[in-house]
Amino acid sequence: MFFDKPIDLLIAPGIYSEHLNDDVLDRTLNAVCRFIIQMNLKSKRV
Repeated sequence: MFFDKPIDLLIAPGIYSEHLNDDVLDRTLNAVCRFIIQMNLKSKRV
């Protein structure tokens, strides 16, 4: 899936395709979405 992609250039140095799978990407995207939602909620309170 990611073996032919330059993951270390796209994400961060030291991250390689072997580190990624669907579970890792799912957890990461969920965390990013939660963070964005929290930031949006905080900005609306002010």
